[in-house]
Amino acid sequence: MPASFITIGPGTLTVGGEDVACQATSMTITPNTTAEDPINVLCGDTVGGEESTTFTLSATFLQDDLKASGLTAYSWENMGKTVPFVYTPNTTNGASVSGNVTVRPLPIGGEVKKRNTHDVEWTIVGTPTPSWSTASAGE
Repeated sequence: MPASFITIGPGTLTVGGEDVACQATSMTITPNTTAEDPINVLCGDTVGGEESTTFTLSATFLQDDLKASGLTAYSWENMGKTVPFVYTPNTTNGASVSGNVTVRPLPIGGEVKKRNTHDVEWTIVGTPTPSWSTASAGE
């Protein structure tokens, strides 16, 4: 397999049907796998430990203008709710990841006279579904 890469952006991100891509400065879908230790049994065999994988939507968002129609207000009004999301890292490439995420409220405030950002980690419910790119090489 030859080396390949993708540049993130311009892309899209919708959460609960709301377009929030212009607030995101960083975006990642992260798998988190935990594994139990293997078990040694008397006959000399080893029983493999069980593994489980959960997923997190991690993002850095610009603090918005705190309007009722903004991402911060959306996150407060929908905290604890599970909503659909679709993340497309690069629209030319076309690959995307979709699923359901539990919304947590964004912080309000930050450093004075700065354009503040806030890091969030929202739990993805179940396993997200990737849609792999069919773009030609170099796209």
